[in-house]
Amino acid sequence: MAGMICLRRTGITGFAFLLIKKLLKLLTRHSVCVKQTAQFVYLNKKQAGTNSGERCYWGILEERSISRLVESPKTAQRETMRKRCKNVIIIDRNFLRQAILKCLKSKLGRMDTLRMFAEYCDVPINLLKKIAHDKKWHFFIGIIETVVDGVRQEILNGTFVWKPIWYTKKVENGKERRVGIQDVKQQLYDYIAVSGLSELLKMIGYYQCAALPGKGQLMGARSIYRCLRNKNIRYAWKGDAKHYYENINTLRLKSLLKKYVKNDILLKIVNALIDSFESGLSIGSYLSQYLANWYMSFAYHFATEKLIKTRNKRNGESVKVPLISRAYFYMDDILILAKNLKYLKLAVKRLKEFMQSQLDIVIKPDDQWIDLSHGYIDMMGFVVSRTKMIVRPRIFRRYRRSILEVRRSGKITTKKARSIISRYGWMSNAQTRRWQKRNKGFIVVDKCKEVLRNARISI
Repeated sequence: MAGMICLRRTGITGFAFLLIKKLLKLLTRHSVCVKQTAQFVYLNKKQAGTNSGERCYWGILEERSISRLVESPKTAQRETMRKRCKNVIIIDRNFLRQAILKCLKSKLGRMDTLRMFAEYCDVPINLLKKIAHDKKWHFFIGIIETVVDGVRQEILNGTFVWKPIWYTKKVENGKERRVGIQDVKQQLYDYIAVSGLSELLKMIGYYQCAALPGKGQLMGARSIYRCLRNKNIRYAWKGDAKHYYENINTLRLKSLLKKYVKNDILLKIVNALIDSFESGLSIGSYLSQYLANWYMSFAYHFATEKLIKTRNKRNGESVKVPLISRAYFYMDDILILAKNLKYLKLAVKRLKEFMQSQLDIVIKPDDQWIDLSHGYIDMMGFVVSRTKMIVRPRIFRRYRRSILEVRRSGKITTKKARSIISRYGWMSNAQTRRWQKRNKGFIVVDKCKEVLRNARISI
């Protein structure tokens, strides 16, 4: 259906090109308020800049929705509350094949994958082992198609079959974590669920530096370093959620998923995966990292959009002032930067109240208040201040010890070469070039690369 639009007089009449050009300029203004009734669209004269005495011309628009080009505040609010993932067809074979191939891409040679293949076909496990040992992966194409058909039939029947999760304790940087080990069959469903929820995951904030490709520790640390160049930003607060994965309220998580996702089959798969965990979400699960990040995105959007204070001026006007300058989330680690300590304390208080009341998340009492004039921020594996960005002391000590051992002994084993190369990734993205030259770090790293290259050729 064609719509009609009222635009201001341009001063040159009779030229359609000028009218269309002016029309496009009006449509690209985000401050213009549009009210659409039936076939007519009325532009608010006050916001469009027209006076009551000016003449208006009427032009015909092509068949498209005006509200998509210029949105009113109510339309924008409805856009944030709209249902997502309603066009995802979970039972489509191409969709399932892509998700399963992405999951099995680096798992074809594992024993649990070969056992699953043996369950779906009549091939003996020893023959599958030989195929995997010879790296003849093209023999697995037919078996993978059989797995796709089997998973698709389970989804159609509404019965999902996988082995129960078993848990193990892992000590990492002095912290004891309870990591869940999933069967490869359940990992297939994890990848299917994440692929189906891709539209929902776009709600994750820009500076939530976890789980998403291209948004890792390095991106967050560099952004913090650039932000600290602004010397008006004086104070920072750093907090950490208490046992975040285990303490996530799964009932509240499911209700939020039901509120934002309009896909019954997808919700059934996700709820079944959530119910398979003992409590909260499971560390080590492919789906859990995305759900945990999305669940925390509500706190991120509250911090970046709702932490505002109304300040009254002497002339009687009221102005809305943001309490913070920037917020960074690294899964359950939170960093807030501000120019005013008073505003920062008020913002942290409101954020804690929101997280505890709306998300049932508690911040640990050992949070940090940092004066950036002489302090530094230790987050995402880097130590960042106004003048430099370096790696954490623990990573640096281990890297330096490995370099000195190689220089003294002159021998590089494959294990030692892999250790040095892995830590060199941290060092190469920090300001350590002078130290590397002085201690011949680049020479040792080149030798380690050569050792790994030769080991790969010999295999």
